[in-house]
Amino acid sequence: MTKIPIFQVDAFQMRYFWKSSSICPLDKDLTESQMQNIARENNLSETAFVKIDKEPFSIRWFTPTTEVELCGHATLAAASVLFEEFLQEHQTKVCFSSKSGELQASKENGMIYLNFPADYPSQTECSTHVAEALGAEPINYYKGKFDLLVEFEKEGSLGERETRLSFLGKQNFQGVIVPWFQM
Repeated sequence: MTKIPIFQVDAFQMRYFWKSSSICPLDKDLTESQMQNIARENNLSETAFVKIDKEPFSIRWFTPTTEVELCGHATLAAASVLFEEFLQEHQTKVCFSSKSGELQASKENGMIYLNFPADYPSQTECSTHVAEALGAEPINYYKGKFDLLVEFEKEGSLGERETRLSFLGKQNFQGVIVPWFQM
């Protein structure tokens, strides 16, 4: 049986055990089933599998139940592990190949910066489920690759009403982005 190193990394240092990810550097391919089983066993929000044989490094992310197309904090954690454990000290950039495209990480003054492909949302039809969940009627809806962006006519539209996120149910987006500007 092959041993796979596993690094548990808290991507953001503000709090311990917040946005922890498992990082599994791989020198050979694993099956999707093997990666899913490892992620289930790790039982963290995401486990990143990074093939470290050549650049760009292949990266895939799994929750305990499914594969996801992109995960920012697990990519940040993976870059940290590569910079600290696998790359030469003079190397300050790393490229990942993922299902979401090429991702880049750079290290500067002890900080790691990520550069992801842009997501250009396009205007889409109104959703009564979203309006019910947010407790207010947005004036525009924009659908990106993963998320729904909603626009309200005036500041405070949501603050005046109760939100009921359970109304969202199963939708064709991962999250709802609500820009909030307070002057």
